[in-house]
Amino acid sequence: MKSVVADLTTFDWEQDTPLNRPFRQTVIYEMHVAGFTRHPSSGVAPVNRGTYLGLIEKILISRSWASQR
Repeated sequence: MKSVVADLTTFDWEQDTPLNRPFRQTVIYEMHVAGFTRHPSSGVAPVNRGTYLGLIEKILISRSWASQR
């Protein structure tokens, strides 16, 4: 493996249980919150750009747009 996203042998699942899904069947998405929401073309209100609140706003905008189609 080129890089390790999670070491399941040391992860503390606390009260939760593992998904029992092999990594080869898993897709992990990574993103930079600020980069995804900071630009004016993101559609996020200026006060929320570059923040987790901006990310939530962008998701809600996308869902609203998709439901209108």
